[in-house]
Amino acid sequence: MSTSLPFESEELKEWIDEIVTRNPQFDWSAWKRAVAVLPQRFHDPIDVLRVDTAGYLRTMDRRGDGTSEWSVYDPAGRWLGTLNIRMPKVTWIGDLAVGVRTDPVTGAETVEGYRLHRNGGGR
Repeated sequence: MSTSLPFESEELKEWIDEIVTRNPQFDWSAWKRAVAVLPQRFHDPIDVLRVDTAGYLRTMDRRGDGTSEWSVYDPAGRWLGTLNIRMPKVTWIGDLAVGVRTDPVTGAETVEGYRLHRNGGGR
């Protein structure tokens, strides 16, 4: 169970108002028009944060039946992408995601591991 508090829309409005007040030299009209047509979207509370020895951050964004979704950020904080892993609970050992998968029919448990390749080619 997550103990994170969601970011409320009223808090977002207050934050935007503060930024606009602190920066009166900017013309915010185009930005306000663009934001007005976008749906209100907020990120769900993050369940798990993991940082490896190289400084890469992994956040578990979602956990479903038999799966989990992780975002990966480089040491500078740039988002690199999303990983969908076929296990709901994952332990990271370096670049290896290790977890237990339970067969829905037999209930048999299997330990699985998936290596994260940073070269983008998966080799």
